[in-house]
Amino acid sequence: MGYGHLVVGAAALVFAGSMIITARGPRAELGGAFLVPGIVLALAAAAFTAAALRVVARPRAGRAGPLLVLSTIELVAGTATTVGLVVATTSYGEIAPWRSPLLLPSVLLLALGVTGIRMEVAHRGSGSRPAR
Repeated sequence: MGYGHLVVGAAALVFAGSMIITARGPRAELGGAFLVPGIVLALAAAAFTAAALRVVARPRAGRAGPLLVLSTIELVAGTATTVGLVVATTSYGEIAPWRSPLLLPSVLLLALGVTGIRMEVAHRGSGSRPAR
């Protein structure tokens, strides 16, 4: 499960890097409007990736808290991209939702978030039962 979080963190770092490069490039048409959001996203993605690296490095010891936090962040981000997908497809009317570039990231983030939270709930539920 931790490797999925690493993939999400790496994708966020790549996306933030592309935002920063686009803002600083020779054809920056928006006058660097992507620079500050790109830097903020890069910092958040670096923190997320570092936490995911810690979860992967220590698979059993103390993973419950960080794994639950990472899964919750993915669930919130997936919900936000799903809302963006709905707004984009209803605004343009002609575009089918399955042709939107937001569909795959939304589904993957929601799936990782829900799976991680379910695993933690099951792990905590089995750990709190009395032994027979």
